[in-house]
Amino acid sequence: MLMNLSNTTRPVFTWAAARAAGSSHEVTGEPCQDALTLRTGRFDGTPYVAAAIADGAGSARFAEEASRLATRLFTEFIASEIADWGMDGLQDLLLDASYGVHCRLRRLAVERGVHANDFATTLLGVVGTPDQTALVQIGDGGIVCGPPWRLAFPPQHGEFRNESRFITDADALDWLQQTTLPGNPGTLVLFTDGLEDLLLDPGTLVVHPPLFDHVGAQLARHSQRGLHTTLSSDLTDLMIGGSVRSRTDDDTTLLAIHFEEALS
Repeated sequence: MLMNLSNTTRPVFTWAAARAAGSSHEVTGEPCQDALTLRTGRFDGTPYVAAAIADGAGSARFAEEASRLATRLFTEFIASEIADWGMDGLQDLLLDASYGVHCRLRRLAVERGVHANDFATTLLGVVGTPDQTALVQIGDGGIVCGPPWRLAFPPQHGEFRNESRFITDADALDWLQQTTLPGNPGTLVLFTDGLEDLLLDPGTLVVHPPLFDHVGAQLARHSQRGLHTTLSSDLTDLMIGGSVRSRTDDDTTLLAIHFEEALS
């Protein structure tokens, strides 16, 4: 799910988004359990983008609800609080937003009378301006920035490949990965674990550049800021096509955001 709740008069970001249910879910009749949300706005005249993707655990009873709620709450919190935190507080803002998601999902589990694992979901988030960007991640999937393309954090897997960390874990805040990127990050690409083995070398985690080169170039030369609908459609077609379906049966989500070099 893509939500653009922009109140920016002239966006300085261009983005593309795609999400597709995995073939394994289609067989069982389950919906796509990935989610994504993006918002743009301004604080003190500075444009910002807040975005998140999430992958609800396949074993979680409310996986779809959890991932959607996680991305919505994360970006809503940033939009409501960023003016108070300001440029110097972006990383702390992300931590507070992540903590808010953690508490809300665990509280919801108590209200429903179920275990927190029934709302298990990963969370990958970003808040960025043309001058500074903060990133946070818990779980698998990845955030790549560039060019040159580089992975922000190693995906968090457990003892087995299909295990992960989740924002609903009791010790989730101990496992949050965070960083701040000074200056303009170029293009950020967030993706869920269904695309990991296609976009990263499984052994070394080195980024495979071709798709990132293509997406980055398309966003950079797009004449209109905001959502790049053609590229989003092309990425969706790619995800439901044979080249991806032959290598993964999992849900797939990708969100790419390009930052303008200068404001005008």
